[in-house]
Amino acid sequence: MRHPNFLSIIHYICATMKHFTILSIMALALILFTGCGVTKQTPEEKRAEEERVARVVKDNLDKRSYKIDVNYMIPTRWAASEVRGYYIIVDSTVIKSKLPYAGIAHSVAIEQSKGLTFTDNILEYHDSGRTANGRHISITVKTNEDLYDYKLIVFDDGIVDIHVHCRKLSGISYRGEVNTR
Repeated sequence: MRHPNFLSIIHYICATMKHFTILSIMALALILFTGCGVTKQTPEEKRAEEERVARVVKDNLDKRSYKIDVNYMIPTRWAASEVRGYYIIVDSTVIKSKLPYAGIAHSVAIEQSKGLTFTDNILEYHDSGRTANGRHISITVKTNEDLYDYKLIVFDDGIVDIHVHCRKLSGISYRGEVNTR
């Protein structure tokens, strides 16, 4: 039986490594040139996009017709958590709320799994207009379960801080953004 000599083993390893290196470089080039797909905006494009978003947010708030996509739930006594698929829709005199809830009930209240999910008429709507600290909006709605007070702070970039207070549950906050699509 013939044993391969040391040089032929080294030659085989080098040839294999050469192919591996070439394939690695090709894969990296493919990722860099096609995988990113993100083009960097020029400062003018970025400013134009920021102005467009601010205009859409202002117009929607002025019309009292907007949707806020909620991204974070911030309970009073627990850690904040990312959430998906939750929202608040304001359409003139109606609010549709689909928000999760984590907190303490002060009396027999809503089902824990239901969260702050309802569609009802707005009892009071107050918009302070634009200030240096964002646009402050207060919405009061009375449902069969409770009287809810939604305090919104809406910034020009569409980011919204939401604070919800009611009688039967401890307060809770959320963070989201005005849907500008």
